[in-house]
Amino acid sequence: MFDANILLAQSRIYRDKPLEALDGLNYIFNNMRKDKRLPLARIYQGLAYSKMEDYHRAEEVFADLKKSKIKKDYHKLLSIYYSEMLLKSGKKQDAVNELDDAYVVNKNRKLRSRIAFLRGQILSELDRKEEARESFALAYKNANQYEFEVKSQIEIAKTFNGKDGDYEGAKSYLEKISKKGTYASRKNEFYYALGLMANTAGKQEEARDFFNKSLKEKVSDPQIRGLAY
Repeated sequence: MFDANILLAQSRIYRDKPLEALDGLNYIFNNMRKDKRLPLARIYQGLAYSKMEDYHRAEEVFADLKKSKIKKDYHKLLSIYYSEMLLKSGKKQDAVNELDDAYVVNKNRKLRSRIAFLRGQILSELDRKEEARESFALAYKNANQYEFEVKSQIEIAKTFNGKDGDYEGAKSYLEKISKKGTYASRKNEFYYALGLMANTAGKQEEARDFFNKSLKEKVSDPQIRGLAY
């Protein structure tokens, strides 16, 4: 009965019916109070509140779980949903802190890559470019899909500050990895990233050349094509 109600709650959440999901979870809370898997139900309760944009209740549930001693698998799940909720509620710094925890407890490389990428995006929005750069570098290191590797490199290029005088080194590195065979279909994205760095370094003519090269390559991402224009 516990598994059935959890599955019911999950399906309703994914179908964007969080209020109905809470009905299924309430059955567990009312009839299975001593079940050892109760923290899992609480996690989905917090997620349901988050989907309803009732961030106050969601944070109460998640914060209470963080103080409890829960199974490692539950901790992994909690860290993801908690950080997402904090981000949606506008608490960016708290979301960064929770993503730090999520990165530590989750050992799956693909998930780690996405966690680091999201963390980098938030830090970039907070204008903490150096920390964002480090986070995007972790996203690249853990990525196991070449498309995500490229996206990480573009974000790294966006955080280039042009102040450390290492433009030539950064350019050389990006040009080198762009020549890898697996990236052949995404050269337009690498040229766009190189253009961004050149522009930040105050080399407008060189930036224009890179953007023109990006436009001449096949399109792998329509958004990048638009940004290059």
